[in-house]
Amino acid sequence: KEIPPLAFSFFDPALGTYQTVRSQPIALSVSGAASVVGAQDVVTAQDSEPTEAKPAKASKRTDKAAPVSLLGVELGLSEPSQTLSRPVQLQDLMVPVAILHALPLLFLAFLAYRRRTDGSRGEEQRQKQALEALRAALREARSSAAASTQLANALREWAKLSELSAAAEGVLQQLETVAYDPKLKAQPLPAALLDEIEALSQRKPARGGKAALLLLLCALGASVLWPQSAQAQTVDAAREAYQQALSLEERGERTVAFSRAAALFAELVEAHPDSPELLVDWGNAALGAQDMGSAVLAYRRALLLDPHQARAAKNLAFVRQTLPDELPKPKAESGAFDALFFVNHFLAAPWRALLASLLFATAVLMLAPWRREKLKRALRFAAVLPALLWLWLGASVLVEEDQQSAAVITTEGLSLRSADSVGAAAALQTPLSAGLEVELLEQRGDWSRVRLADGAEGWVQSSAVRRVQD
Repeated sequence: KEIPPLAFSFFDPALGTYQTVRSQPIALSVSGAASVVGAQDVVTAQDSEPTEAKPAKASKRTDKAAPVSLLGVELGLSEPSQTLSRPVQLQDLMVPVAILHALPLLFLAFLAYRRRTDGSRGEEQRQKQALEALRAALREARSSAAASTQLANALREWAKLSELSAAAEGVLQQLETVAYDPKLKAQPLPAALLDEIEALSQRKPARGGKAALLLLLCALGASVLWPQSAQAQTVDAAREAYQQALSLEERGERTVAFSRAAALFAELVEAHPDSPELLVDWGNAALGAQDMGSAVLAYRRALLLDPHQARAAKNLAFVRQTLPDELPKPKAESGAFDALFFVNHFLAAPWRALLASLLFATAVLMLAPWRREKLKRALRFAAVLPALLWLWLGASVLVEEDQQSAAVITTEGLSLRSADSVGAAAALQTPLSAGLEVELLEQRGDWSRVRLADGAEGWVQSSAVRRVQD
């Protein structure tokens, strides 16, 4: 006949002790249902006196038993060829972004190094000229015995500039002996001596640092990981189940059929969580199954991957309208932030990051220490524009809304508690509805502390809330 008074114990943080309260007895009257009627059997009552017609006000969903009409929802599925498509994400472009920031700095350092080593490069030029003179004298000496003195002078000059005096000393003594000896001067130089001089002229210091750096940069460029298409996987079963659900007219059968389709799409989402089209298909199936929590979760994840996903945005707005008026709903962002970073609405974050990298490279190259003074001053003045654009685009990526704490309530009729206990007092009079978007602040065992759109905070079971960015 009644539910007797029940005792509830909870910890009161204000008093620092456990408190116990008792409920009031609830009278019950239970009887069997005579029949079940459908929506087509329900008619509205007419007033006894004619009155001016008033527009009917759509009732809000108050519990799980009250189905939501899908009138106005975009229930079409994605194109089969696009279902598993994957948009470019920021992490896909991290390697080219890093290269575009590193290469200009390396080039700037290289130019500065060249400016500091102008003297040593002049010395290298003189060494090169001395080497060419030595090789010319060597060719002349092979064909004429009179060129021995010229060859000795060329060898001495080259050895001095190339810091190979010690190695060339023995060869130089032999050559001078022949060159200045009246008896040997008219005779051709020994072939072995000429071969030894030629071998000595070919000795070079080990080089390869620049080549190694070039190879490293080429390897980095070749390692750019551009996004790859998802592996082809059949979605025929899920799409067929969804189409069958759409063809059913009886509400109960249609809801059950949508549930089967939603389960199939959910399995595909586990394998391809980065496909926004697939996520929207899953959300539509969940919406048809009256699973508002899964629907909102799917739409939010799709918009996180592709902010311009029209189906997800439209259906998410529809689900938000079906929530009770007493529950706070997220508001569209507006104000100075959106006005400053209006580019966020037109260009996705990965492409903004790549464009910012190109602007950074341009600005750095303009600031390079070029030799022509007029050109250098003009480029440094012009570098202000790409530098400012780089800062603006980079900031638009860095300060973009963080979705780490975004979450969705997935259980209908959930109570928001003032503490992490079943017996804690309710922090909100209205039960939470599935599909309500919250901010996940803390997790403590089986309980999670969440914040609603109006700032109200409380505790819910962790199993009833899921993160948007999983």
